[in-house]
Amino acid sequence: MNHLAISGILIFISSLISAILVYLKAPKGHTRVAWSLFSLSVALWGLGLFRAFSTDYKNIALFWGRFLNLSAIFTPVFFFHFVLSFANKLKVKRKELLYYYLAILVYFLLVLISPHSFVADVIPKFSFKYYPIPGFLYYLFPLIFAYLTIYGTVILFKELKNSLSYRRNQIKYLLLGVIPGFAGGSTTFFLVFGLKIYPFGTYLVPMYVLTVAYAIVRYRLMDISVIIKRTFIFGILFGGVVAVMYLPMFLWQEFLRHTFSGVWWIIIGLIFLVILITAFPLYRLLVKVTDRWLFQKKYDYQKTLKEASKGMIDITDPDRLLSVIARFLNKKIRVQHTFILVWDDIVKHYAIKGFYGETKIKDIKLGKDSSLIKWFITTKDVLVKRKLLKKKEVSVLVKEELDHWLENEALFRSYKDLQYELNNIKLDLETLGASVVIPSFYKSGLLGLFILGDKLSGDMYTQEDLDILSTLANDAAVAIKNAQLFSDLSQEKEKMITVFNNMSDGAILTDIKLRIMMFNEASCNLLNLTPVDFSNRNFTEVIGNFNISPSLEEFQKSEKRSFICEMSRGKGQSFFISNKVNKIVDDKGNTLGYIMILRDVTVERTEEALKKNFLALVSHKLRTPLTPIIGYTELLLMQKELNDSQKEIVQNISERSQILSGLINELISFTTLESETIELKRSSVDLNMLIQSVLSNLKPLIEKNKAQIFIDNSLMKLSRIYVDGDRIKESVVNLLENAVKFNNKETKEVKIEAISIDNKFIRIKIQDNGPGIPGEEFDKIFQRFYQVEEGFSGQIEGAGLGLALVKRVVELHGGSVWVESKLGEGSTFYFTLPVYQEQ
Repeated sequence: MNHLAISGILIFISSLISAILVYLKAPKGHTRVAWSLFSLSVALWGLGLFRAFSTDYKNIALFWGRFLNLSAIFTPVFFFHFVLSFANKLKVKRKELLYYYLAILVYFLLVLISPHSFVADVIPKFSFKYYPIPGFLYYLFPLIFAYLTIYGTVILFKELKNSLSYRRNQIKYLLLGVIPGFAGGSTTFFLVFGLKIYPFGTYLVPMYVLTVAYAIVRYRLMDISVIIKRTFIFGILFGGVVAVMYLPMFLWQEFLRHTFSGVWWIIIGLIFLVILITAFPLYRLLVKVTDRWLFQKKYDYQKTLKEASKGMIDITDPDRLLSVIARFLNKKIRVQHTFILVWDDIVKHYAIKGFYGETKIKDIKLGKDSSLIKWFITTKDVLVKRKLLKKKEVSVLVKEELDHWLENEALFRSYKDLQYELNNIKLDLETLGASVVIPSFYKSGLLGLFILGDKLSGDMYTQEDLDILSTLANDAAVAIKNAQLFSDLSQEKEKMITVFNNMSDGAILTDIKLRIMMFNEASCNLLNLTPVDFSNRNFTEVIGNFNISPSLEEFQKSEKRSFICEMSRGKGQSFFISNKVNKIVDDKGNTLGYIMILRDVTVERTEEALKKNFLALVSHKLRTPLTPIIGYTELLLMQKELNDSQKEIVQNISERSQILSGLINELISFTTLESETIELKRSSVDLNMLIQSVLSNLKPLIEKNKAQIFIDNSLMKLSRIYVDGDRIKESVVNLLENAVKFNNKETKEVKIEAISIDNKFIRIKIQDNGPGIPGEEFDKIFQRFYQVEEGFSGQIEGAGLGLALVKRVVELHGGSVWVESKLGEGSTFYFTLPVYQEQ
């Protein structure tokens, strides 16, 4: 057997293995398919070499000589297809590739139709018994072969020039494989054309398989380690099955033939079936053994990942968790040091929260404007840079990659700022002593960075290292965030308990059924109960001696979020407690429980009662003597005997008496409204007509102050309201009087508008262009007897009960009233009233 036959069988085996393994690799794509077809065509060429140069028969040598050359026709176009796909140029040169495929296909068909025109014959040459003689069609073959292989190699060289880091190494080893391979295979052409050069170069062809295999293992070209493992297992299993099957056939063949005659092969089939059944347990055993033997590192990594993920879940202290993760990575991967930078909301920086190993760096902060941080935060600018660096996704940053990027000066001509930023990143890595940086994301946000130094062994980080670290970093992000949330929750709980227990007011927390869950000491003192009286009891049971108005049951059924009720002791000395109840709801609006704030209001209620009695008494006592004064002054003004001076005095007495009468009426009205037994005389009222009626009554005041009143058309389109008309008129009068009287502008303007709210309430808006009200006065102006200082209102007139009366009337109707104002720009009062609902 000559050397071409030997090299042919080597080429066939190595190339066939390459084709099968790459094709069986899980990720799909043109690169995988093109490489597999390329390797397969080379394998078939190798098989043809073996068969053509190992036979002693001319006809067989001629057949296999044509076969090997036909197989090689497709080798250059498959190689070119692989190069385009690998270099990401397939879309750009798709049409060109299709033309080449079409040309090769036409050429192949011509050769099939006329094989004598391709390989005419085989004759002895040199030491070869038979060697092909070319036909006229054969002369195209070396031209096509040379053109496509050189074209593809040139593309790889260009890609090598523009590529960086691992991809650069991948291309380098591809070129180291395919160039000697193609050069060696091309030496078979010389003897075909009569050039006396011996084809020793065929031994170089298997080199492309060896170099690509090295690139796969060392530089992550195509990760087919799992396929290699499975092939190894199936090889052992298949060999074992074949050996066990053929052994009894070889030993007992004659015995089975004589004993079972024509059905002896059935017995062999049964034996084969038994072997297949027993092969499955054998397969599982071999998988287990090879996992631990051939791929111990990967096995350890998977075990490490599971251990780390499980351990992280159990730690709820963020600082301890980060220290444990740093120590864990440092010990397992055996690196110089490990840092974990995590976003700190307080300092607004990424700060070191966990570290382990030999390092003097223990405190470093990186802001969001840091080049290293910006590298992992996806923005339009970052995407442009990644495209230039052929880094499409957010991924691990390797110092070796960074060094290769900085070596490529041509890259920086396209993006001038890129070199500056990469240098800044390099400085950050040098400061941290980082060999690898792994981002840790939580809900698309950068939670932190895992910083790892060089390996103590001096080895580089493999793709498997980086994949495991990326997975661990993402798992860690969830654990870190959960620990932070747990810590924040614990701190907030401690703060809440501290505030809760130190409140001067009583505080009680209940569940949805009013069962007491928490209470403070002030609530015990307020209700004169012991902690034992509170424990696991219902709130209504605890306050059995108190009357509640309104009832808590009404609030529980309502949609209101807050509620104020009053608790009064039924027996003994008067004792009043104001209870403000707030619902605790989840994000869906479901009630989870209640928080109650209790305050002793006994003194306030006593004072209020005294005020009411005093006001009622004073207002009635003042009205009695005032009535005849007003009557007598009116009679005196009718007398003709009075001179001008006397008339002026009496006129002054009359005006002051009228003002005093208005104040007394206001006091009487307010004391009436403050009465707990007040009843509203509600009816269906047209809001527009009510406003017109009020304006008619206020016409003298409006004309006297030269005010302009603007009524929006919206009032005519609104539904009727269900109110006590007289009470609402009185409230609107108060608001309009204030808007006119307290306006010191030369041009006084008042606008009245209204809108419907959910067909349940109507919101009325009264806006003026007066002096405005200071913000700190907003809540006070609705209090009894309170008036804004003269410096803001321009004057002080009245008892300060007008707005308090408005608030009381509106709230009795189930509405609310509020004010918006800016100094110098005027005030706007809003109040809501219920819509009349037809039965």
